Amino acid sequence: MTQHGRRDFIVGISSAALLGACGGATSDATTTAEEVIEQVGETEGTVETVAVAEPTVDLNQIPAAKPTDWDAMAFNRARGATGAIPAAYMIKIEEEGGDTGHLGKHLPFVPEFEAPEGKLAIMWGDPSKGHAQHPNADRAESNNNEGHWYNWIRVRKATADAEEVETTFDGWPSISASTGTYAVLGGGDIADNGGKNTIYLADLPSDVQSGDTVRIHAHCLTHGEYVDFLVVP
Repeated sequence: MTQHGRRDFIVGISSAALLGACGGATSDATTTAEEVIEQVGETEGTVETVAVAEPTVDLNQIPAAKPTDWDAMAFNRARGATGAIPAAYMIKIEEEGGDTGHLGKHLPFVPEFEAPEGKLAIMWGDPSKGHAQHPNADRAESNNNEGHWYNWIRVRKATADAEEVETTFDGWPSISASTGTYAVLGGGDIADNGGKNTIYLADLPSDVQSGDTVRIHAHCLTHGEYVDFLVVP
C-alpha cells in the first residue's frame, strides 16, 4: 500500500471507529485515533505517524443529560450524516427548507393532551416551531411495505445514572404485540389528516416525575433515528 493510500485508509478507519454508524443501539465503546493507527501498523508493518484530529463530539455517544448548549437540529443533522438517518433522506434535510420540512418533522414534542398515569404523550414535528407535522402510514408499496411510523421510543431521565425504558409500536394505525398505545389529538379517526393527529403514549421510567427533563431517542421506520429532550408535564 502506498504512503498516500495508508494515510487515507487510517483516516477513514478512524472516522468510522470514532463516530460509528449509529444505526441501532449505541455502544459505550470508544476507539481512539492512536489505537487505530497502532492496529493498522500491526497489519501493514511500520507506518508513519499520521495526525488525526479528535472529534469535539463523539456522535456515537448520545448525551445522557441535556447539554447547556443543546441544539437538536445540529446534533441530529451531524449524527444523521454518520448513518443514523438514511443517506437518501439526508439529501432532503440538507436542501433548502430541510430543517423545518424534514428534520424538524421528526423531532418530538409534548402536545396538549392529558396522558394516562405513567405515560408520556409524544407527537413529532411541532407546528408552533414552524416544523412540518409527521404523518403516519400503514405498510404499503409507497413505503416498500415497511410502514411509516415510530416503531420504538426510548425514554430516560436526563441524568448520568438513570433507568431507560423502551416502548414498542409494531403497527399503525393498530398495534398487537406492542407495549405502547396510540391516542388521537382532538379525537376522531386516527387515519384522518394523513395520520398527523397520532399521539404516541410512551412508558415513563419509574424514576421520572412531573417537571423532569427526559431524553427521547426514537426510530422512524422510514427515516431513521432522532434524539431530543422534553420536559414531562
